[in-house]
Amino acid sequence: AVFKQAMKSFIVKMLGEWPEEVEYAFFSKGFCSMPIQVIMHEGIRIGCFAIFEEEQRVTVQRMYMSPQWQNAGIGSWVISEALKLSHEVRKPLITEVLANNDLAIEFYLHKGFKKIREQPDDPIIQLVIMHQDTEQYCVP
Repeated sequence: AVFKQAMKSFIVKMLGEWPEEVEYAFFSKGFCSMPIQVIMHEGIRIGCFAIFEEEQRVTVQRMYMSPQWQNAGIGSWVISEALKLSHEVRKPLITEVLANNDLAIEFYLHKGFKKIREQPDDPIIQLVIMHQDTEQYCVP
């Protein structure tokens, strides 16, 4: 429900509709294949995220907040935790964001990320972004 609340408007803008079966498949695959942390408040799910180390990078994925919990500092905390891991393991911090999610893009840019490239995954277009403080860890 948190995923749908947070992402439906952006998916509908890109695709013209909310493809329930496609999004459920994305949800099932993406949420079962990584260490998702659920954020709870008074017994209610308000968000989720995953931070994990890969071979050449640290990744933040599936960071979704219920709209009423956005701008509450939770996303900033997630990024600070990801940055700690990135510096510990000396790997760049990278994430992806829907190219039409202006609020998320603005958040990431404000937190020190920069756009690396567009990653089209027909028909969804994402931006790959990297935290500037971890660019030094990129493998040449």
